[in-house]
Amino acid sequence: YPEAVSRQVEARRRAWLRAYARALAERDVAEIATIGKPAEMTRLLDHAALAASQLLNLAKLGSRLGVDGKTVDRWLLLMEHMFLVRRNPAWHRSDRKRLVKAPKVAFLDSGLLAALRRVGTAEVARDRQLLGPLLECFVYAELAKATALLDDAPTICHYRDKDQVAVDLVLAHPSGEVAGIEVKAGATVRPDDFRGLRRLKEAAQGHFACGIVLHDGDRIQRAAAPPPAMHNRIMCRPYPPETWPAAASPATGRSSRADRRCRNASTISPCRLRFRLYGQNTQIANITNTASAA
Repeated sequence: YPEAVSRQVEARRRAWLRAYARALAERDVAEIATIGKPAEMTRLLDHAALAASQLLNLAKLGSRLGVDGKTVDRWLLLMEHMFLVRRNPAWHRSDRKRLVKAPKVAFLDSGLLAALRRVGTAEVARDRQLLGPLLECFVYAELAKATALLDDAPTICHYRDKDQVAVDLVLAHPSGEVAGIEVKAGATVRPDDFRGLRRLKEAAQGHFACGIVLHDGDRIQRAAAPPPAMHNRIMCRPYPPETWPAAASPATGRSSRADRRCRNASTISPCRLRFRLYGQNTQIANITNTASAA
């Protein structure tokens, strides 16, 4: 949202985004549907923000708002039509099983999500875990924009098995191939961070294209000790603060050797999907205070 970005003070950006969200929920939604309790739409948006990147429980959300789950489902659909949120479905090899698994809620703008959750750079500096849901939604939105340009676009999903082992984002191509992306707000990658990707590979049964752990470090590397039959298919790489038109350093305007290495390694082609993520190490303000580039 350019109006939010143009405000230099973080508190003013947050205030504008929250006011904009209220206007959408209480005024603009009336143009596309009849809502008996327009004020409840604002509360739903706040609760949906708190549930971002978590499994969606319609009944639980409805109990907090004093409405039933079907009403919450209808209201969320209106928010999807207004391009505020999307439901990220669960992946499973069987489409029938996929339908009974709970989706997750993803906001399409990390700046709006941060404002609704009242999270800014100071809050993230005190508690790094607050960045996790914002970062996951940021990556989801970037993937959604990239895949929208493809003729045979993969479906963006998430994975969670009966043991609650999960992968944040799964790209499922119509051919059946899948790629997993695990988003970590920390700079250190541990062996356990690959646990979900290993489970996803087992569930895909030969259709696993690759797995990526996107993290806040400064190196791109293959997993030091990948599981059997997974060599060259899992790597960890630093995540960018935004999508740049070229891999050039903001300070110098020139591409450094590290920048070129980051650019080359960030081009992946699982499931005939091709997308590029450019940039340097994470700058929290870009994720919490500004809207994703259109």
